[in-house]
Amino acid sequence: MDCDKVLQNFENLYLNWNPGLFRYREDIHFPWDLTSGRGVAGCFVKNPQFSVSTRGGHHGDGDDAPDGAVEHEEPGFISIYIFNTEGKRVSLSDGALHRGPYVDSPNTLMRLEMHPNTTYTAVISEQSLPSLNQNFTLSALSTAPVQIAPAQNKYKYVTKVQGHGLNPQFTMKVSSATDVSLLLECPETETATHIKLFWSNGNRVARVRSRDIITDSGDYRRGGCLAEKRTLDEGIYTIVCSTFAPDQLGRFTLWISSSYPCKVDPLAPEAAGRRASISDIGILPPGSDRMLAPLRVPRLTRIKLIARSRQSLIGNHPLGRRRSEDGHHSDAISGVRVSDFDLQSGLENQGGVWIVLERIGGPGGQVEDHFEVEALSEERVDIGEWIVEDA
Repeated sequence: MDCDKVLQNFENLYLNWNPGLFRYREDIHFPWDLTSGRGVAGCFVKNPQFSVSTRGGHHGDGDDAPDGAVEHEEPGFISIYIFNTEGKRVSLSDGALHRGPYVDSPNTLMRLEMHPNTTYTAVISEQSLPSLNQNFTLSALSTAPVQIAPAQNKYKYVTKVQGHGLNPQFTMKVSSATDVSLLLECPETETATHIKLFWSNGNRVARVRSRDIITDSGDYRRGGCLAEKRTLDEGIYTIVCSTFAPDQLGRFTLWISSSYPCKVDPLAPEAAGRRASISDIGILPPGSDRMLAPLRVPRLTRIKLIARSRQSLIGNHPLGRRRSEDGHHSDAISGVRVSDFDLQSGLENQGGVWIVLERIGGPGGQVEDHFEVEALSEERVDIGEWIVEDA
């Protein structure tokens, strides 16, 4: 058969290699139930993972071969990731030592050069494989003995919390000093997430101050984000999960891994047990930096105020703005707050009580800002119309 007929009758052409070139072979067979164990892109917490260890001499190739349960005609791709993590499980796809291409063939090959007495972690990854219980074989062919075994967890204790909500927070009680890992997994592909651990005695965090942050996950990331802390002392801490865009709701799974047991409980939402009253949108036009609205209550009540930016316009470019919080200014995405205070009724004859919003740092008075204020209180609260003060 000449080359033209080969191209006419076959879709793919593979150049094979001779496994007889290697003196040693180690195989491990395993199932992967993709009906329930499919992970989120970029998050490897549910993926099959194995330690690959050398004992001496020079080492060569390894390959990952799904068996006949994966038909060639079925869509889907597989790949191998290699991590230098001493055979321990990894949580995210970041930081791989080697990463193979995703291929739609029944097997894929990863070539490695391993020094004697070295242990790597091999992670099997897939994209768009059918949601079936798939069977795989991971084989190591080498010039010296190699051992393959399921990768072990780095941490002894793992707690999993599933939920659905807006920027949830959790209290974490640590009874003994421990290493801890916080992994936030979100299946919403367009949702970028972040996680922080705070010194807050287990209380809800409303204001982010750098001195209160113990560790965080860095930049916002789609799929999942990871924060780790070595030797976290005994105490009660607060875990804060957030999304890059404000007011995003979504499903999530929080994995708390530690060397010693930790007790994790969800914190009640900020508005729990209170009436929520939301003002109309107040607009600060270009050239004005201060507006106010009257605040009235029918009787003595305890109240908290939260101001949030809803939109900032300067041409087609969105801008972050700054608002006043207890006399100070802030550009926090989550809004700024006036903590609980008691407000009595009947003050209108004395000039009334007013909510005042200010902004600073505007670029030449070109920005139009849209704000709203939420009042959380024990009784009904009335927030009047916004009045813009002249510049």
